[in-house]
Amino acid sequence: MDYRKSYKGFVLWMIFFLASCFLTTFFNNVNQNFIFRLLLNICTISIAILTYVIYKTEYVYWYTGITYEEAKEAGKERRKKFAYSHLKVFLWFAVAYFLVSIITYFLNITYIVDLTFVFFGMIGLAVYTIKFKL
Repeated sequence: MDYRKSYKGFVLWMIFFLASCFLTTFFNNVNQNFIFRLLLNICTISIAILTYVIYKTEYVYWYTGITYEEAKEAGKERRKKFAYSHLKVFLWFAVAYFLVSIITYFLNITYIVDLTFVFFGMIGLAVYTIKFKL
């Protein structure tokens, strides 16, 4: 595969993400807590999908701090390993939050717990993944 610079997949992902968020505005007869949790799930799952797209395409330069030239020089094996490290972490978090959101919804726990979980979780993951080196 010829490794070339492209942001087409990222733009398509962004459209998918925004459309998914927008579609929640059409839920009329649904509890606001449900909608809020749905939006948080869309965010966490969409980020996991983005990391999967990066893994499949090896476009690791979509991550902050990596240039296209650095990614190209790293080679296929290193790009895949780097992208897979991110994929594992963000996929695990998306699954974990999905389970948390189901539990908090059915136990009628305030959505603030979900917001706190996702807010600090995403910050924690961003800091945790800094150690991954290309």
